[in-house]
Amino acid sequence: TEAAKANKEDVLMEADQLSAKYHEIVSKRQYRKAPHLVDTNYDALEVLVHDIKPGSIDRIVTDQEEVGEQLKEKGYEVFLCSYMAGDIERRYRFRHYLSEVFKRKIFMKSGGFLYIEQTEAMAVIDVNTGKSIGKKNQEAHIKKINLEAAKEAARQIRLRNLSGIIMIDFIDMKSKDDEKELLQVMQHYLNGDSKKAVAVDITKLGIMEITRKKEKNPIFRQISIDILK
Repeated sequence: TEAAKANKEDVLMEADQLSAKYHEIVSKRQYRKAPHLVDTNYDALEVLVHDIKPGSIDRIVTDQEEVGEQLKEKGYEVFLCSYMAGDIERRYRFRHYLSEVFKRKIFMKSGGFLYIEQTEAMAVIDVNTGKSIGKKNQEAHIKKINLEAAKEAARQIRLRNLSGIIMIDFIDMKSKDDEKELLQVMQHYLNGDSKKAVAVDITKLGIMEITRKKEKNPIFRQISIDILK
């Protein structure tokens, strides 16, 4: 099903890779005794790169030359691999982003914040102003916070790998045109996702409904909190 959305070059490249793998397996057959694992479909590096939507990132950064060579061998010329000296973890603040996954409250530059709750049935994101808003230019200010919240919500959805049904309770807006624009902006940010995500609509109560393809568990269930200590 994924091939239907891929371009011809990507399909041909993967076909060549699979053909090469097949011939490698056949050539090694005579040297191995049964029972023996013929091949495994799990390659952490390959899975990682496969999940990246083409054009959604500028480069892959690694401090391991072997990883860079493997990427080149797999035919991913589109990605620039940089070998960074020193502590790559500290430079790119991995622990900061990992710790963010466990936070329920995420603050925005405007002073507003998102409150994120993950349940068995769905994920719920509540948008708050963070402070009282005066009557002067109230609607414009609310719209600004909601647009900022849409961008941050899309980032948090990817970062936390939220999937299935996602409900976002934005701040109420009087203008239907503003609601329509918010829905379009949200979809624009979701289009950068490697997994299919759709901003379905905004209900009469002002809650945006989003669906996102379910693959794997949310990040907070995959990561042990011990690594953050």
